Amino acid sequence: MGETMVYDLEKQFDKIENHLWDVFKHNNDFSSAIVETLTIARESLNCKNILVYHQSDSHNDLFTIDSISPDEKENIMQALLETDREKRFFVIKSKKDLLGISNYAACSLKIGTFDRGWVLFENIAGEELEGDEFIQKLCTFLERIIRVSNISSGTVQQNYMSSILDNVFSESKIRVGLEEIQLRLVTEIRNAFSSEAGTIAFIDYNSGGLILKKSLISSPEWVCSVSAEPGEGLLGKCIGQNNAIMVNDCSINKIFREEVDGIPGLQTRSLLYVPISIGDIVIGALGLHNKKYVQFQTSDKDLLINISKTIAIYLFYLQIIQQLQVQNADLEAKNWELVNSRNTLRTLFDNIPDSVYIIDRKYRLNAVNMARSQRAVKEPRHVVGKLCFEALYGRDSVCPGCLVEKMFFRKEITHRINREWDETGEASEWTIDAYPIFDDENDVVKAILFERDVTEKNRLETIIAQSEKLAAVGQLAAGIAHEINNPLTVILANAQLLQREMLGANEEWSESVDLIYKAGSRALYVVRNLLDFARKEKYDFVPTNINGTIDRAVEMVKHELIQRSVQLEFDADEDLPDVMASADHLHGLWLNIIINAIDASDSGQLNNRKGLIQIKTSHDNKYVRVKISDNGMGMSPDKLKRIFEPFYTTKEPNRGTGLGLSVSHRVIRQHGGDVQVESELNVGTTFVVLLPIYR
Repeated sequence: MGETMVYDLEKQFDKIENHLWDVFKHNNDFSSAIVETLTIARESLNCKNILVYHQSDSHNDLFTIDSISPDEKENIMQALLETDREKRFFVIKSKKDLLGISNYAACSLKIGTFDRGWVLFENIAGEELEGDEFIQKLCTFLERIIRVSNISSGTVQQNYMSSILDNVFSESKIRVGLEEIQLRLVTEIRNAFSSEAGTIAFIDYNSGGLILKKSLISSPEWVCSVSAEPGEGLLGKCIGQNNAIMVNDCSINKIFREEVDGIPGLQTRSLLYVPISIGDIVIGALGLHNKKYVQFQTSDKDLLINISKTIAIYLFYLQIIQQLQVQNADLEAKNWELVNSRNTLRTLFDNIPDSVYIIDRKYRLNAVNMARSQRAVKEPRHVVGKLCFEALYGRDSVCPGCLVEKMFFRKEITHRINREWDETGEASEWTIDAYPIFDDENDVVKAILFERDVTEKNRLETIIAQSEKLAAVGQLAAGIAHEINNPLTVILANAQLLQREMLGANEEWSESVDLIYKAGSRALYVVRNLLDFARKEKYDFVPTNINGTIDRAVEMVKHELIQRSVQLEFDADEDLPDVMASADHLHGLWLNIIINAIDASDSGQLNNRKGLIQIKTSHDNKYVRVKISDNGMGMSPDKLKRIFEPFYTTKEPNRGTGLGLSVSHRVIRQHGGDVQVESELNVGTTFVVLLPIYR
């Protein structure tokens, strides 16, 4: 493949990568980015089909441009799992009794310790893969997408959906109807999973367990509402067995029922149902129809199951509050309804993972769920009837900061945060929401309190806030750097003029002027580091000799080496090939590492040994290798893993900004290189920088 074609494809890959986070934000997964990448590759390689198979410890995913039969899929997966993990290129032989296709040439992906992955090319000979530059770039790009997907699919997707659910259900506090909340809920989930339609269904226990289903396509209103018998269709199976169901080809599924599982005006090709349940009690189901771009994946099912658990709690919160208000208002007239539903409500009540309890105006407990009683290490029946602050908190008076009295007086929902400490001294934070329960005369007679552990949520918010502060510091640093840059330019210019005018003059004065120029130059590099940290500076890449940039850096620190009694040895590879690089940035990179080595190897800090810094350059077929070692104080493992963090320094106060290695790491990445660091206390530290050779 020619260089022009590779360059064009690299530009297309860059476009996909820039678009990747937007795809994730709107579609909640990376499937469309993978399929888009495969489509570009197929056109470029002129092969029949390309597949990506990803196996992890929790699920298996298969991405393909053209669909394949279940038998073909099973044959391919089995053949892949039987291959040697370390084998990079190989060929899969088709089973003619199962498949009417040609052979697949395969290339393994390097994803992680517990993950395996392969790219399969239909109708391409295996020997064509090895050594093909485009194939290598394609595999590297797919590895990066899947790794990012693995990292993000758990924490990021769950947090993203949690924020959506919080926004939807926060409206319940301003008395938005349950119907409107369900509509918003299905709309958000449908959009987040990039599906053509969404469905929500509930069991109507008052009509013998009939399933009531509502669906939503593209309009902001329900397009259909149907009822089904328990066990009928895929929906009935999902609810009846309390299990998620994922079907990617409804046309061949024998359980699928168009009148139950389908939606008028929409051809249902694929379907994903998960039950909405609390414990073993199923109250309904969530459904998605026809995922756009790709098939439903196991990761979709797992995420939707987690979402349904949260939805079950939220919906039950709303339902139980409404039911308790109605039951309290009509207690004497409808006593039989309370008796009939008591066992069901109690089971649901006890299965809520958050702490829930009900008190009257005198703070006496009327009901306590299992989660709250377990925190108090008591049985619910042993605390009901007692004062809440005595039974649950071990106090002899109302808890400090309690807002229940305010809730009774103002007849409105109250919210507060309470901090608790366990036996080990670890603190946890809880939100406590108090909801009023009204009587016939609209007086508040009871309160239902919900307590939720938000320790982890607050920790994550603190991390985000710290990141925002760090960004602000970067902007401030950029402003300061610009202000310092102007007078430094004047100082350096005048120092150069003095150097020219004093040629052959007093040697002591000339040395002083040289020191002024070197100190100003070093200050200029500090300013540049600040600017590099605060913004992306333009890099001018040209063929560059690495030895020359190192020589420049060493020349600048000669005075420092003599003053600190540190010896520097430079073993340069005379046949070193050029690299495409920004010489000024590499100069600053070596300067940062060497100055750190000088600080660590200061002979005044070492016991009976002279400070020594060794620099060695070498190369292989791919990379230029720069090794910088010192015999200084070294670092402990906990410090070593943080050295590239912005503003982190191992030096004494007022001796380091914590920016040098952070900026250096960015420079290496901008050059397409890598850095490896080894350090041992009282032995020394070694930096190895790898930069790709210019060809």
